Amino acid sequence: MRKPIWPIFDRQVFYELLNIPGLLRNDTMKTLSVNTQHCLDDIIDMVTRMRIEGDILFEAITVPTQTKRQDTLR
Repeated sequence: MRKPIWPIFDRQVFYELLNIPGLLRNDTMKTLSVNTQHCLDDIIDMVTRMRIEGDILFEAITVPTQTKRQDTLR
């Protein structure tokens, strides 16, 4: 078992879940989870709900932000 590395991005959760063979989306048709924007949106929604419910610590997930590097501004 891997040691948890926190915080992680919600997109990292998505890619980890894609490695589960046969994982189904939580939609009415129970379609397979694949690497699409719709599936990513589903996972982000699920992670958000789990954080609100207290199933996932808020500190465990981070939101990616763009940072400006000084050398690129010159």
